[in-house]
Amino acid sequence: MMGDAYLKLFDAGALDNNNKLISTNTTLEIDITGQCASESFGPIQYTATGGQVGFTRGAWISKGGKSLMLTSSTTKDKDSGETVSKIVPRLRPGAVVTLTRTDVIYVSHSAHLGDDFSELSRALISPGCRQKAARREGPRPASAGR
Repeated sequence: MMGDAYLKLFDAGALDNNNKLISTNTTLEIDITGQCASESFGPIQYTATGGQVGFTRGAWISKGGKSLMLTSSTTKDKDSGETVSKIVPRLRPGAVVTLTRTDVIYVSHSAHLGDDFSELSRALISPGCRQKAARREGPRPASAGR
């Protein structure tokens, strides 16, 4: 049986006692709205949540705290060997959303940042993967960009 001290380690309310708490996490895939799939590749479970949610939210409520999402922009597909972007227009169907877009503010990535959201979101996707991402994104709704 786990003791109270262990359970409090992942309790955002207990973490707020630490001023300027900085949490650093990584993710398997992030969409341009900030949703993070840190546990699965689509519907395929890869790992567990760990303390990602607790530490992210603990940093949010810590006085002067910040939460950082760190990720590489691309990875190699294990089956095809193809380079694929980890920053995508939308998560793969069936992906487990570990952190919601309202949880994620800072993402560390070495892309040029654009002037508006659509330019910024496209800049976040690795240049070698932009055409594939545009196909995956599909047609834009008639109301988009208004």
